[in-house]
Amino acid sequence: MSFFFSCPYCFVFIFVLVPLFLYWKKRLTSDSAWRGGVILLLRVSTVCLIIFALSGPIVTWKNYTEYLVFAVDRSGSVAAPEEAAENFIEESVKTQGKHKTATIFFARNISSDMMQCDSSATNLSSAMIAAAALAPEDYVPRMVLFSDGTSSGGTDLEKVSEEVSMDMVFWPTLPAEQKREMWIEKVTVPPTGYEGQVVGVDAYIHMVGVNSLEAGNSAEGNLGVRKQEEGGSKTGNQDAEGLAGGVGEKVTQGNIQLFRNGELVDAQAVTFEKDGVRGVRFQAAVTGTEGEPENDTQAKKREVVRWDIRLHPEKSEDDVSEENNAFTVFTQIIPHERILLVQRTANLGQKLKESLEKEFIEVEMVMPDAIPRTRSALQKYGLVIFVNIPAGMVSAECMSALDAYVREDGGGFIVVGGDQAFTSGGYHETQLEELLPVVCKEAREKTRKELALVLVVDRSESMKEGNAISLAREAVKKAIGQLFPQDQVGVLAYADNTVWVVPLLPLTEENKEDAFRNIDLLEAMNTTNIAPALEKAFLALREASADRKHIILMSDGISNPGDFSGIAQKIRLAGISISTVALGNEADPDLLRDLALIGGGNSYVCTEAVDLPQIFMEETAAAAAKLGIIEGKTPLRQISSIPGFMNFDFTKMPALLGYVQTHAKADSRVIFESPDADPILVWWKCGRGKTVAFTSDMESHWVETWRTGWKSFDRFWARLVNHAMKKDTSDGILQITYEDNVMQVLLTVSPDFLPEGEIKMHLEAKEERLEKEGEKEMPVVEERKVVLMRNVAPGRYMAQVKVDFQKYYDLKLIARASGRDYVWRTGTVANFTEEYRPDKKFKVEENLRQISEETGGKVNPQASDIFAEKNGKEEGRYVMQTLPFWPYLLLLSLFIWMGEIFMRRWPI
Repeated sequence: MSFFFSCPYCFVFIFVLVPLFLYWKKRLTSDSAWRGGVILLLRVSTVCLIIFALSGPIVTWKNYTEYLVFAVDRSGSVAAPEEAAENFIEESVKTQGKHKTATIFFARNISSDMMQCDSSATNLSSAMIAAAALAPEDYVPRMVLFSDGTSSGGTDLEKVSEEVSMDMVFWPTLPAEQKREMWIEKVTVPPTGYEGQVVGVDAYIHMVGVNSLEAGNSAEGNLGVRKQEEGGSKTGNQDAEGLAGGVGEKVTQGNIQLFRNGELVDAQAVTFEKDGVRGVRFQAAVTGTEGEPENDTQAKKREVVRWDIRLHPEKSEDDVSEENNAFTVFTQIIPHERILLVQRTANLGQKLKESLEKEFIEVEMVMPDAIPRTRSALQKYGLVIFVNIPAGMVSAECMSALDAYVREDGGGFIVVGGDQAFTSGGYHETQLEELLPVVCKEAREKTRKELALVLVVDRSESMKEGNAISLAREAVKKAIGQLFPQDQVGVLAYADNTVWVVPLLPLTEENKEDAFRNIDLLEAMNTTNIAPALEKAFLALREASADRKHIILMSDGISNPGDFSGIAQKIRLAGISISTVALGNEADPDLLRDLALIGGGNSYVCTEAVDLPQIFMEETAAAAAKLGIIEGKTPLRQISSIPGFMNFDFTKMPALLGYVQTHAKADSRVIFESPDADPILVWWKCGRGKTVAFTSDMESHWVETWRTGWKSFDRFWARLVNHAMKKDTSDGILQITYEDNVMQVLLTVSPDFLPEGEIKMHLEAKEERLEKEGEKEMPVVEERKVVLMRNVAPGRYMAQVKVDFQKYYDLKLIARASGRDYVWRTGTVANFTEEYRPDKKFKVEENLRQISEETGGKVNPQASDIFAEKNGKEEGRYVMQTLPFWPYLLLLSLFIWMGEIFMRRWPI
């Protein structure tokens, strides 16, 4: 106990007593001596008491009486039974003595009724502040906190720790060694995907509390990939190489699963040897729910894929909370871009069309003469596929448009082989070859049958128009360039007469040089007379020694009459084939077509002379015993892969029965090759687009083993198409993270995608329950808002928004770029709040233990000891009790003053 004056300077007024005393003594001489003395004493006493009161006398002492508040955690992370706290409190108050008690319940909010607590979060600071506020000023504030150590809001405990003494009861009680926890921290998915498209779903697993080796850093964010048949449940460890040869004594393992629309499609193992984050990558196809929708709600669900990622620790002691082991995100299914399939003859591409349509890919089939000739016309297609198309059937204008479509617009281009494509189709040194990832030229060391070829070229006067004669010379030289030294070649030029420009001779280097010089001298003159030219070509070939003999006849006009049918039949009977080329509008296509039909060759109609070289190359290649074609059983060897093939088991893929020989370019990626290292499936990045070469076919017997003996045939082609498909510059990756009851949405797009302004995120919070809206059942929408996404880095946009536990959020992101709107739609479920983030939980738990010790409390005390040690002892926390004396002194001075008045007025 102590005594002090708050205003001691007031004692200066004591000097006023001297003149007052002399004045009062003089005035009291009329009274009797004893009465005057009593009155004088009372007056002096009154003034002294007033002076003492003005000086503010205060008495202080230590008060150890406590006001104890039992604060019971009722948040969702607490698993202890309600009776546990009730029994503890009941046992404690039996020994409370002079101390006072109260009980509150807390979670997100504070309440005296535990049923009124919002269990979706825990606010420990509010609970401690409430406990301190409940205690009267003259009591020591104290609390017994019942909690699991989780705090999801207001975790700045140090600021309130000095106001209240805290005993900490951790319930359910956690052994000291059980502080390991793993949870799914964030998930990354593409917001949109085509039906059947294989996409990557990345889950980031966080681990804390692992006893590990001191050496090395924690593995942070490394994504691993491994192969597995889709729909299986085999496990693999993408981080195995990081564990080999140096695993700590204590490791933590778990199994993470990916569910698509409720169906398990993939599972992987994840191993931790120290605290940190590990990334796990899943590869799965975007597929809607099965069956026909029964109502509008089911139809809406068919438009999205729900991905559920679930984490299962191998040992229960490695995971304190199960609530944070699930994460849900959605990918919107968008319609495929339309595919343009170009077929050489009617129905040649039908089987490929059927395979793609089984995988929900829309296909439009056209003939080569209907290929769009402009870049803008091609832009409405996501991909162009050529099925066994010879280069001669594609005009130079179409090739240029296709080149710009791929290189500048990011279009996709797939060429499927056959006897008229690649090497056999005369692709070598064309614009088509420049686009493709292969060089379309056979290996010179390959042996094949010898060819004797006679090129019969029209040199009539009309060939001067449009520089046709010059292009004919070029066509003849390119055709000769296709042949090998063992082949024989001759060039006949005809008008009204026929001359040998190049006699039929073996194609040695010397003969080739002479032939090219003679061809350059070819000039146009006179009229057209086909019959003598055919006769002369027949006579020369009949005497030639070769495995195959062939004539290519070109004409741009109406020929003089002749026995064309008889000549053609005679030629065919001699084992010589005839192909014809009708140049321009003045040619006789019917005559030329009949000659080719009888002669067993091909008939071409060439409207522009500029196409002549390509047609001659194509026909020469086809005549050269199917140049570069390798037939026979061909097992394939996988060299690399693409994302869409990650879930394929190619060990069960049958052998092909043939392909066209090519060479892979230096920068290309070969997926399959033959035993002779010839590419079978190869792709590369060409400008902004992708091109793919499949050197086998789709319609002949070469690929029949795949179609009939491989159940993944249709899916294989759908994945290949999705890989090559034109990708919009707005394609992005969406990452969703939950922290402190805030959902963070991070959109990453291509750096060259530059919105004109901002990206806005439209958000709808929905409940699972449905309600009637007219005749439809619709999800209940509780909240709508628009959030502006900030540009945090080139191509990266972020938004943050408060969310509620266990609600579905429909997200619609809208950006404007290049005069059009880009929309991403996805969704997510807030599976757990930050209440279940153990990286915070364990930190808060340690803080609570420290605060309890510093404030004189105990950790996990016995109920019987809560008051027992306090009663009868003056130790620990106290409050300073104060008693100001001035009111009492003033009251006493009032009574004395009244007594003095009584003495003066009382007659004696």
